[in-house]
Amino acid sequence: MGCDGGSIPLRADMIRVKKKKGIVERDVELDIKWKKCALTGDPLREPVVSCELGHLYNKESVLEMLLSKSKPEVASHVRSLKDVVELQLTSKASPVRKTPVAATAETYVDVYDAQFVCPVVGIEMSGRHKFVYFAKCGCVLSERAMREVSGSMCHKCNKEFAAEDVRTINPDKEEHAAIRSRMEERRQAEKEAKLARKAAKRKAEDEEAAESAAATAEPAAKKSKSDKEKKPERDGSREANVVLTGATRNALNVAEAAMTGLVTAKQFKTVAEDPSASRVFKSLFTSSQKESCDPTKPKGNWVVFPAYHL
Repeated sequence: MGCDGGSIPLRADMIRVKKKKGIVERDVELDIKWKKCALTGDPLREPVVSCELGHLYNKESVLEMLLSKSKPEVASHVRSLKDVVELQLTSKASPVRKTPVAATAETYVDVYDAQFVCPVVGIEMSGRHKFVYFAKCGCVLSERAMREVSGSMCHKCNKEFAAEDVRTINPDKEEHAAIRSRMEERRQAEKEAKLARKAAKRKAEDEEAAESAAATAEPAAKKSKSDKEKKPERDGSREANVVLTGATRNALNVAEAAMTGLVTAKQFKTVAEDPSASRVFKSLFTSSQKESCDPTKPKGNWVVFPAYHL
């Protein structure tokens, strides 16, 4: 059981101490960030894309995530392919293979060997050096190359870029928080600008519709006004298309006079006294006297004499 002189126990064997939290080695952390996809953990293979926060993804994994509509926390800010940039990486020409010191026929791939390098200075993209990419062209360069070759042109494709187009790949925690804050502010400003453009467009459409309605209603109002002001003209039987005689003409004259307000009171006691009434129209009333054989005897109107009266 120990402590009998046959063994020398250590302090850890005699005293139970609290276990420390697991600490991930720096090499393993760099390997995960720079050689694995941030979504699935698979090895990076071209085409490789990166988001605004600098995470590296396989493009295939991003497409699968967008189609499945289930976003992990590391890519919750990726809304569509517009939020990622396809990187123009420079592959290493010939990976270096190393053999162990012990005499053995087995060989292994160096875990520290990088898959991509800087096309300007040849630094390996393994996480030990800072790398950036341009949002417009997607070219990847090391920060050392940016310092050594200054200018506003991409050193790989010769395309012009601005300061805000330079994005850091896998930044540290402090820089990562600052980049996320700027990204959220920019997206909020873009959202507000989009809403303002929509409101202005809607207002312009409403004003255009109101102007169109007013332009359509104005001729109609003028036409109705002209129709009201226009009065029908009648000039007896000379200019009329239909020749009016007798009672029809008299009735029409009386009706027209009544409509225009010319007739305000009864001018004649009977129709027979009206000189403008025709002879046929007067014969419809009992007050009319027709010529007969005996001018002293009034002739009855609308009276039928049966045979037994004769």
